[in-house]
Amino acid sequence: RTTFKPILFGQILSLLICGMATTSEFLQQNQVSVPLMQSLLNYVMLGVVYTTMLAFRKDEHGNNLLLEKHWWKYGLLAVVDVEANFMVILAYQYTSLTSVQVGDCNLDIFITGLKLGLYRTKPLLLDIFVIPAAMFLSFFFLKVRYVVLHYIGLIIAIIGVVCMVVADVLLGKGGTSDNAVLGDFLVLGGATCYAISNVAMEFVSKQHQGGTIEILAMYGLFCPIVCGVQMAILERQALSAFVWTDLVVCLLLGFGACMFVFYSLMPYVMRISSATAVNISLLTSDLFSLFVGIFVFKYEVS
Repeated sequence: RTTFKPILFGQILSLLICGMATTSEFLQQNQVSVPLMQSLLNYVMLGVVYTTMLAFRKDEHGNNLLLEKHWWKYGLLAVVDVEANFMVILAYQYTSLTSVQVGDCNLDIFITGLKLGLYRTKPLLLDIFVIPAAMFLSFFFLKVRYVVLHYIGLIIAIIGVVCMVVADVLLGKGGTSDNAVLGDFLVLGGATCYAISNVAMEFVSKQHQGGTIEILAMYGLFCPIVCGVQMAILERQALSAFVWTDLVVCLLLGFGACMFVFYSLMPYVMRISSATAVNISLLTSDLFSLFVGIFVFKYEVS
């Protein structure tokens, strides 16, 4: 039973990722590319629900719990979470596509490296590198110990990362080789930030019973500020030309709902398993997205 529950919730998370990818693809087909705005919707909902909950909680002395927390540490984590998304978005300006051309990148890319459009090197690089990064951080900060098979898998993953970067240098995928390598390193930076965020989430969630609400509340407090500032700088032009149709609004709300539930479940799943196990479970999202791509969007795998 203890093994079944993490697996079950891991697949629920994968389905939510697939939902985010699907709504993002529909948005892309409607010429909507505002990834930071999509992310902001989730962060605002986290603030409305979880930051409000923590704000009304008191300790045994009647002090406000929200003000007692190490706010500056959570502020740094919020920056890490938002910048992870931003770096992977930026990386897709330098990547190549296989069977589907998707123009500007969308939020399905940066959250999990999901490939609804069957993208080539960059999302696979993200999938591969985030797992050893989470293992490395868990080993040193959470004192997690692994067996020989884990280390063999870690070595294979690192070899795969090196091979992909070398392949981009030799073949010049996604434009010039310099651009491709820049995209690779942006993805590696984003994957590292994801790993930091995931391991921190696991640590806080397992530290005490209220850790799940605590970290979501702090994300809801700081992430909207960081994301909103970046959106005002980077997406001002796109938002000024934005056409608010009923379909686009529904897609944005659907995406935000999937991402909100994903973030809400993530700390709980971390608490009953681990950051490394969760990242491995999320690999099945690629399979789910493949089915959606083939049967919903009629994509062909090449």
